[in-house]
Amino acid sequence: MALKRMEWDLLLEPYRFNKEGDVFKPTVEPGRSPFSKDQDKIVFSSSFRRMSKKTQVHPMVNNDHIHTRLTHSVEVGSVGRSLGNIVGAKIVEADAQASFPSHYVGEIVQAACLAHDIGNPPFGHAGESAIQDWVSGKHSQLLSKVANDGKLTTHQLMDLKAFDGNAMGFRILTQLEYDSFKGGMRLSFPTLAAMLKYPWKSTHTEEIKKNKFSCLYPEVDIMNQICLKLGMLKRGDDRWARHPLAYLVEAADDICYNFLDLEDAREMRIVTLKEIRNVCDPLHTDDSKYLTYLDKENISDRRKIAYMRGKTIQVLINCVVETFMENYEAIMSGCFEGSLVDASCKKCKEAVDNADTLCKNKVFKHHRKIELEIGAYNAIGQMMDAFFLAAKELHECSGEFRSFKSERVLDLLGVKQPKKGQNLYEILLPFIDYLSGMTDNFATHISQQIQGQAVPDVTR
Repeated sequence: MALKRMEWDLLLEPYRFNKEGDVFKPTVEPGRSPFSKDQDKIVFSSSFRRMSKKTQVHPMVNNDHIHTRLTHSVEVGSVGRSLGNIVGAKIVEADAQASFPSHYVGEIVQAACLAHDIGNPPFGHAGESAIQDWVSGKHSQLLSKVANDGKLTTHQLMDLKAFDGNAMGFRILTQLEYDSFKGGMRLSFPTLAAMLKYPWKSTHTEEIKKNKFSCLYPEVDIMNQICLKLGMLKRGDDRWARHPLAYLVEAADDICYNFLDLEDAREMRIVTLKEIRNVCDPLHTDDSKYLTYLDKENISDRRKIAYMRGKTIQVLINCVVETFMENYEAIMSGCFEGSLVDASCKKCKEAVDNADTLCKNKVFKHHRKIELEIGAYNAIGQMMDAFFLAAKELHECSGEFRSFKSERVLDLLGVKQPKKGQNLYEILLPFIDYLSGMTDNFATHISQQIQGQAVPDVTR
């Protein structure tokens, strides 16, 4: 009989894959939980380190105060840990079936937050859109023909057309980093499940009318094993209800990105302190110390914004915790829809919505960001042109002949280059892996080299 409610004794079991692909539960070491191990594995990985040179919102800036994907992920992890610790204590107190160390929740959520953007390509969401548009535009007819000839599955075709950094992140953690295709990082199942913001495959995007997914074709069995082992609720073939802690990971990201984007925008003089105060002040009408501090004239804008940010994040954390507990049974039953921030109190939701509106109207439309994103878009398109030509030649080649350029493009992948005899998806995917792992600097360098421009050598 199918489970009707998820249970914590399964949801927090620290299963992992070993190098042979078998599931096991390791012995817990004194003083070091399985989930703090996950954090260490993520933080020491090269994929995590490369996020220091990947765009969060503002590409290629010289101002060292501006967030990168790395600093954003660390801050989301900090907020996630606070959310998890508070929620964990409340669950243990309120749910008679919950008997686990409450700090485990904070550790899992923090680990998942640290890794939540690890699959994003260079240049932020502009890079993600560039890959999607390239596949759906320039070569969509050829890919569709290959699919119709039975050489690509519908799932494989949709993976390419709807490329998503969330799915690439899951692939990095479970396949690419550390032990390639032998368990990857071998993180615990609860951490991986908490990071599965969209626990379904690309072909479900049309069905649920949401163009997001967290699992590429080669990782479907991995996702299913994780979800099944943790007792998550099935919603169809290769589709699951979220792990309850995925809502906290999402909320930590929601809390951080809009308000910290505004902090960056003030640093770059795109928005004013007054505009940020118009967003945040309504959350603090009962806090006289807040208003007194911000009205002082001998304090810099940077210090005022840091103070405002801390106070605002604390209010939102408390609100999200309350919302989670109010919707606890719906979450545990897999029927809670939407995000915790969207379901939060009117005042908090309005503040987040107003921050989002200000970002869309002023930050995302700033001329510098637009100019650089157009350049980034073209850079990725040029790389994809070269990668696809090499993939197409390898796929169609009947002998050993390939053009010199395609041979050299294939050689960029080193030991991970695809082999003749694979289908077009299997040949293209290592190129997508390679591109997704690039920093902004390295992507710029490779695209310039492909165009034949003489540029100084850089080390990835």
